[in-house]
Amino acid sequence: MLRVKRPLCVLLVLLTAGILLFYHGDSRGPDPMDIDEVTLVGEICDLSGMDDNLSLMIGDVLTETGESLPNKVKVYAGKQYGRDEKACSFRDLNIGSVVRLSGSLEGFRRPGNPGQFDEYAYNQSQGIEARMFAKEVSVVRDNPDRIAMGLYHIRSFFYHIFFELLPEKEAGILAAMVLGEKSGLEEETKELFRENGIAHILAISGLHISLIGMGLFAFLRKFIMPMSWAVLVTGIVLFLYGLLIGFPLATRRAVIMTLLVLMARLLGERYDRLNALALAAIVELVTHPASLGQSGFLLSYGTVLGIILFVGELERISIGKKDSVGDKLLRVSAGSIGVFLVTLPILVQCYHEVAVFSVPVNVVLLPLMSYLLGVALLGGGAAFVSVTIGRFFLGTAFGILTLYQRICQWISQIPWHSVIIGQRSTGGVILYYLGLSFVVFLLKRKRVTGKHFVPWFPDSGLMKPLTLVGVTALNLVLFLVPVTSGPGQVFPSLARPGLTITNLDVGQGDCTCIRFPDGRTVLIDGGSTDVKEVAKYRIVPYLKYMGIDTIDMMVVTHSDEDHVNGLEEILTKDGHFGLRVGSVVLPEVDDPDDNYIQLEHEVRQAGVEISYVKAGNEMTLSGARLTCLHPSEGYNWEDVNDYSTVLELSYGSFRGLFTGDLGFHGEESLTEEPGRCGLSLEDVDYLKVGHHGSKNSSSESFLSKIRPEIAVASAGEGNRYHHPSSEAVDRLETAGAAFYCTIDSGAVTTWTDGTQIRVSEYKTVEER
Repeated sequence: MLRVKRPLCVLLVLLTAGILLFYHGDSRGPDPMDIDEVTLVGEICDLSGMDDNLSLMIGDVLTETGESLPNKVKVYAGKQYGRDEKACSFRDLNIGSVVRLSGSLEGFRRPGNPGQFDEYAYNQSQGIEARMFAKEVSVVRDNPDRIAMGLYHIRSFFYHIFFELLPEKEAGILAAMVLGEKSGLEEETKELFRENGIAHILAISGLHISLIGMGLFAFLRKFIMPMSWAVLVTGIVLFLYGLLIGFPLATRRAVIMTLLVLMARLLGERYDRLNALALAAIVELVTHPASLGQSGFLLSYGTVLGIILFVGELERISIGKKDSVGDKLLRVSAGSIGVFLVTLPILVQCYHEVAVFSVPVNVVLLPLMSYLLGVALLGGGAAFVSVTIGRFFLGTAFGILTLYQRICQWISQIPWHSVIIGQRSTGGVILYYLGLSFVVFLLKRKRVTGKHFVPWFPDSGLMKPLTLVGVTALNLVLFLVPVTSGPGQVFPSLARPGLTITNLDVGQGDCTCIRFPDGRTVLIDGGSTDVKEVAKYRIVPYLKYMGIDTIDMMVVTHSDEDHVNGLEEILTKDGHFGLRVGSVVLPEVDDPDDNYIQLEHEVRQAGVEISYVKAGNEMTLSGARLTCLHPSEGYNWEDVNDYSTVLELSYGSFRGLFTGDLGFHGEESLTEEPGRCGLSLEDVDYLKVGHHGSKNSSSESFLSKIRPEIAVASAGEGNRYHHPSSEAVDRLETAGAAFYCTIDSGAVTTWTDGTQIRVSEYKTVEER
């Protein structure tokens, strides 16, 4: 009879395949709900955040008409909250109480651009249906869950002790690490740790649970009680700690695996780490199948898998003499190497860049984690009795956290400490893991009748580690060669030849990314009035997704906020989000407005080259030509939109026109002397529609002159200007243009090789 050595691993593979084939609760689900005024009734199942950042999680939700929502709703205090004296303060509410809430309900949005975070899929995986901005909350039935509220008060006490006894930055880090509370964590700290490959320490990881669980078990078993009681008490403590921090995904995994370790010891059975990991994954996927597509699940389980597969095997490899420096270094770094190799594709697919020094940084910093966690818990616990004693322990934690930050800051000064790679194809990821599986096979090979599975594989001296290093390095290089990069980057381009124009979905704003055949990149505008930090959440993720690490040129058509605030965000950010910026191009105008002057100042402060263009100026890039058509020298502008830089792009027989926020007045100026630049302005293939499709742009006379085949407008859903206007859309379609808008299409990408033209819409994933 065939005996399966690890049946749970086989079951996990089958379950994973079933979810991929048959589970369809993904980010392409139904359109999210948006209701301006609604009343809901539900039970508070959790309190998140602290103080002014407090939010509610509501379950068993009913609408005022008696309809139920399938999932939970996250509730924030809206701008109007608290104006009614009858409204309860969030701080007065208890977990377990039933409340009535009035306010606006908002569904989670699906991404509009490649590389953009999918908040819809993430919240669906957490079982959250929508978010509500409450105007008022009243208690229907006060029935507090005393255990949950007791744990919340403990969490609140630790949080406030950290902030009372430590500087804000270090307190925020410690609160995230120990309590899973990230409301006090500074954004710069998250970026610093992520760029250096140690962002995992900011989450409640399996390491925390293992240290707490096994440390407590060893103490109880040795000094206080027999094994059976030690297992029971440890299990209860782990469960309560999970409740205390909200039982995040990594904690659920670690609790299950730690309990299995304890049960194996109690029963005298062998503990199989792969089977334990598989069981934890099965439990997670059965209860939360949408987790399979989430980075948190993949990183948490990938980290443990890397340790299981590599640590023991790497520790058995000899480098030089036994207990030599090489041997010791390999043993110390084995875990970090294994984690890096297994999680690399996941990190690349999520963040599209690689922290080059993540292995040595983790080797240096991770051994301090157990000590840091211990003194943090001791410090917070001691503060119950004496603030002075608590200050002593937390002072030690402060020293360790300072060291963490200093090392990361030093590494960040090294060129190429973080390399933008870009998105890999599914085939590339599969090939990488096949190659890694071969490496694992070589490590774990066994003798069969005195022969190796791989007879030629060396087994002595330095040949074995050198062979493994060679195979691993080849696998890494094949995976990391960017398929979307250009000659200015680490590797040459393997992308299909041609030129791409992508109109990004930035809400109510404008941003066009042009990628030239040689890999050089030009951004025309970049801003939004309805998306906060539009560069961080929309523009930069797209660039990194595409493997773009250099913006060769930023062209600013005019100085309105919805065209420049994202560019300003990149320019003023330390390190420019890891991007290099070549130059900024502004329209040459007389008597510039205040926003224009402020932008000039910021460009100079950033140390970036600045230049000015007027009608007649040309720029040649990789066989393509950008020609400025507007404004002309001495142009008398009445409104900032009037002086919008207008560029014509010529590549082979392809012609594109970029018009900023040009309105009727500017269009008339542009066409009244069509020959001044030697251009006829006829038969345009692509038009970036002026002023987001305003009714005062894209006039009949202008369109009859240029006769565009493709017209793309950028606007935000539900914008107060009603862009794009039905009048402008009708005029464009009457002129024979295929019309696209980022509201419906998300990012719109136009590709051409100079002859052929193809248009793809990100949201519909259809190519026309």
